[in-house]
Amino acid sequence: MFKNNMDIDLQATWQKMSKEKFENKNLEKQEIMNAIQSKSHFTIAELKKGLKIKVIFCSVFAFIFLVTTFLQKDDQIAFWYYLILSILYIAGSLFLYNRYQKMNNDFVNSNSLLENLKLNRATIKSALFIERIWGLLAIVLVLAFVFYKQANKSSSVREVVANIFIFLIIIIIMWIIAELANKRKFGNKIKEIEENIIRLEMLS
Repeated sequence: MFKNNMDIDLQATWQKMSKEKFENKNLEKQEIMNAIQSKSHFTIAELKKGLKIKVIFCSVFAFIFLVTTFLQKDDQIAFWYYLILSILYIAGSLFLYNRYQKMNNDFVNSNSLLENLKLNRATIKSALFIERIWGLLAIVLVLAFVFYKQANKSSSVREVVANIFIFLIIIIIMWIIAELANKRKFGNKIKEIEENIIRLEMLS
């Protein structure tokens, strides 16, 4: 009888300990998720702010190119060059604005925190990727236009090639600076999101 009572007490104690351990584990898990959500809220807000600045700059350039287009009616090559650049930057502005709108740091929709972070990561990465693509297209257009202008002004092929080479070096330097600036502004924040995604996947 004593042994049976002792077994019952041990079983009850074990169940109580297991329940407390499980509840503590769930509480610890929830605290980690809350910390990740709080940190991610500010990280995504900063990424959205960076995208908004890009949208503003692209819109300003699109406006400048569009105004310049109508000032180049006498030069058909220049007219079409600035018109294409205007269209390119308008499209870029709209795309970035679309990605800006898609980024969500409120965590109020039906998606889980993990799904939300994955969507935000994909959104910011696609925005930066498309920015590189239209940046390359803009560089090609600029080089073609500079070549056209230099060919009309210069008297020798050597002078045209030298000017184009210098301009190409300047473009490459500007490209590297832009990439470094993007990495500095967005790189660490994207890395934070990816690390939080890994943490949440480990908690699942």
